[in-house]
Amino acid sequence: MTSRYWLPNLAPVTTLLIGVVFALSIVFAAIIYEKSMPSLGIELTGNAGFVVVEQVADGPLQGKMNVGDVILTIGVEDGAALSLTPDMLIEEPNSLLGYAALNDFLHRQQQVSDMMRNNAVQLTTGDSQQLTVQPLQDRPLVQIPSTFWLLVLFGFTVFVIGVAVWSFRRGQIHTRILAVGGFGLFIGAIAAAIYASREIALPQYDLLALIACNDMGIMLFAYSMVLLLWYYPTRLFAFPMARVVYILVIAVWFMQVMQSAEIVHSFYKYILAWALILTFGTYQWRRTRQSPLDRAALKWLVLTIAIMATLIAVSWYIPILYGSQPVASITTSFGLVFVLYIGLVLGVIRYKLFELERWWIDIWIWLASGLMVVSVDLLFFLMMEMAFIPSLAIAVLLIGWVYFPLRQKVLAWLRPDSNRRFEKYIPDMIGTLFDQERYPSSDEKLRALARDAFVPLGIKEIRSADSDIKIADSGLTLHIPMFEAGKMLELSSCGRGSRLFSDEDERMAKTLRGLVDRAVSLKAAQEAGASVERERIMRDLHDDVAARLLSLVHSVPTVQLEDQARSALYALRDTIYSLERNERIAFQEVLLSIRAYVDEAVAGYPLRLEWQDCGYCSEISLSSRQQINMQRVVQEAVANALKHASPSMLRIEVSLEETLCRLLVCHDGEFSSPDEWVAGQGLHNIKTRARELNGEAKWHVPDDGRCCMQLVFPVLRREVA
Repeated sequence: MTSRYWLPNLAPVTTLLIGVVFALSIVFAAIIYEKSMPSLGIELTGNAGFVVVEQVADGPLQGKMNVGDVILTIGVEDGAALSLTPDMLIEEPNSLLGYAALNDFLHRQQQVSDMMRNNAVQLTTGDSQQLTVQPLQDRPLVQIPSTFWLLVLFGFTVFVIGVAVWSFRRGQIHTRILAVGGFGLFIGAIAAAIYASREIALPQYDLLALIACNDMGIMLFAYSMVLLLWYYPTRLFAFPMARVVYILVIAVWFMQVMQSAEIVHSFYKYILAWALILTFGTYQWRRTRQSPLDRAALKWLVLTIAIMATLIAVSWYIPILYGSQPVASITTSFGLVFVLYIGLVLGVIRYKLFELERWWIDIWIWLASGLMVVSVDLLFFLMMEMAFIPSLAIAVLLIGWVYFPLRQKVLAWLRPDSNRRFEKYIPDMIGTLFDQERYPSSDEKLRALARDAFVPLGIKEIRSADSDIKIADSGLTLHIPMFEAGKMLELSSCGRGSRLFSDEDERMAKTLRGLVDRAVSLKAAQEAGASVERERIMRDLHDDVAARLLSLVHSVPTVQLEDQARSALYALRDTIYSLERNERIAFQEVLLSIRAYVDEAVAGYPLRLEWQDCGYCSEISLSSRQQINMQRVVQEAVANALKHASPSMLRIEVSLEETLCRLLVCHDGEFSSPDEWVAGQGLHNIKTRARELNGEAKWHVPDDGRCCMQLVFPVLRREVA
């Protein structure tokens, strides 16, 4: 698939610029030639066997002829007149079957061209009126038909796309074939643009040269598409097909120019190319059935080429071969090829055709931006006869206000993954990096960041000793080493399968892994500082406050005061314990501790205690701070009920709903509506601890007439193996 390079010493962008300059030179020469043709300032068409005026522009016949007038003959003073027939106006002379018909057409074209060059011509109209006019010897740009500009645009774009693909992948034969095909279509389109947009006639030998250029160009393009499906995505057979086909193309073209074989002049050679495209495409489809990547690229390529070739064959070549008029115009036929090459650009975006990355599109955007400014400037400068500086200023304003905004919208549509720009998921990224509850480990953070950044269809852990981030399976998968030794994250099908992984994604993965490493290091440093401070506080509480409470327990004169002092000592012990303990606590253990406190608190009160919890919840755990806050909320709620309501019933319910814990403390007795309460320190403490739990505490009175405090807060649920 690879061989020696063309122009190996030139950088890709330099090669592309040389190609663009070459193409612009050809386009400029075509415009100069088109302007040099004599003009009557009219557009003609064939209708019911007559030549009819379709449009009258500013020129010699303005005010003398009207739209719909018939022109029967054209001649010069003291000379014979030549009948004008619709076949003199055909867009494509190659549609004439047989060399005799072509030569007769060329002879009549020469006669009309000689009449209009530096002579006044006489026109005979359908009402037998004779008009003598002097043709303009310099055709105004504004009178050149749109056919010319469209064909030039199509040919130029196709050529530059072919050069752009080849310049960045010069070592591959299929990119050279694509470039040759683009060059062929460009030459064919320029030639067709000139003779299809003629007013009536061109000089015989000029027209013959243009027809020859068009024939060579279209044959090069057609059989380059055939060869493309021979070599891409896999070479069908070890046969030098490209060399043989191009030699045959040149031989057939030479015989056609020399008019040595009548059959060669027909369009059968293009029907053969169409059949070969379908045949080679079918073979490639069968060859790639075991390669999903090649088949995805082939599906896009074959569909674009086969559909284009079929439409052109059915609408243009087949009707002509059967003696009918083409269904489509010459502009439409070249437009179909233009759409094909735009399809190749989309294929580069979606499937990395020809192993090109998205930076290839960025090169195109840069090139198109410059060409757009130049084109609009020339439009004002040449067609509106404006001075250079004002025309350049208007061009820049139009490009800035119209082209660039539209370009960004088109790019956003073509590249859906770019819609989710880096800054859009920075808030989520920061949350993931520092959320110790949901993502406690470095590998869990890395997995979450990779999932959000690349949106893969699949992500899994694999065993691998490799420590480098790399793209595998030709862009289908991305491997990111995990922080745990010997493990790797494997991401498959980037953007939910809409595109392949690129070098940009590889750099993004390195950035994400570095961010996780820095965040973990920062968290570790923060924890180290917090640990030192916690140890200092624990020492102060243990050595000072705890010692004083212990002395108080042994010195108070009454049992009631001793119980209160002992309760304060236990509360202090729990606080020190929560500061010291870093590991998470099983939810069931927390519930047992709360139940023990409630049983002790209500002992001696004439009430009925009802307790209901979620049972054995091994998948739920709390941090030490969550444990303290939950216990303190229950203690405060129970203490308030016992102190203010004198209840006969106290009910505590604990339930779990997905990742939410719901705590309910209800009692009867004497109480007013919660809306009438004046919040004291107890209610304030409950609300503060609820906020620390990232939850909410509310009071309400249900239909059964009890007063209920409800605390809802999120908990971490782990999968149980």
